[in-house]
Amino acid sequence: MNRTPVSNPFDDDEKMGRRPVFWAVLGLGVLCLGGLLMAMFYFYKPDPQAVINQLFPSPTGTATRTSTPTATSSPTPTITLTATPDIFLTTVSEMDPAYIDDFSSNKYHWEPFFGSNRVQIIDGLLSLRSTRAGYVGIATCTSCLRAGNSFYFQGDVFLQEDKHESFGLAFCIEDSDSFYTFSINTKVRRFTFSKHSSKGWETLVRNRSAPVIARYPNINTLGIHFDRGEIILYINKISVYSFTDEKPYRCSRFGFFVDGGEFDMLADNVEVYKVQAIPSPTP
Repeated sequence: MNRTPVSNPFDDDEKMGRRPVFWAVLGLGVLCLGGLLMAMFYFYKPDPQAVINQLFPSPTGTATRTSTPTATSSPTPTITLTATPDIFLTTVSEMDPAYIDDFSSNKYHWEPFFGSNRVQIIDGLLSLRSTRAGYVGIATCTSCLRAGNSFYFQGDVFLQEDKHESFGLAFCIEDSDSFYTFSINTKVRRFTFSKHSSKGWETLVRNRSAPVIARYPNINTLGIHFDRGEIILYINKISVYSFTDEKPYRCSRFGFFVDGGEFDMLADNVEVYKVQAIPSPTP
């Protein structure tokens, strides 16, 4: 007798009883796994981009942005231009002049040095003119102090008319043959420095350019520092030339000068200081 196998009814019941347990265990495992993953993300906080790169690597690589440092600008230094004062003139300005004349009168007796010269004191100014064309003119102070071998002499000079002529200062005037002259030409803004002796003229500087010279009708202040043959020339308080005369004149009188005739030079504000040479600084 052939019998058909018959399943055991207890197996089906047992299977049906085990199914809820299985699903419960599976759900609990899923919850535990999810909690574990959440804890890992919470405590370790991985870089999301790094996780994505690990899970889904790019065949071309990942570009990394590098921060560019911000350039800091340094403040631009301010350049201050400072004029350097002349040491000698600064010293002189702190001294009392030994002689000063504003030509309010002719109490110091300014006179013509040569017979063909004309000197006048008019309206607080000294006027000098050579009445012969081609001949120089000098006005000298006959009652002023003797300058000596070390002095600083300055005066304001200008022309009555705009002329192509030279005019300025004369110093160390001893006789008709011995004196120095320092003259300017405001037309061309040049100066000349000469020495006259019984042998004639010796031009030490001829027509040297000096932009510091003010053109007509402006006034120019000329100055001379003389110290036993050491000579420094100034125009408007600026040193323009220095010279050492190996055979200097003995200086006494000083005055004004015109190089040629038939024009009038005017002068004012004469100042003379007795000074000594300022020693050069030791290097």
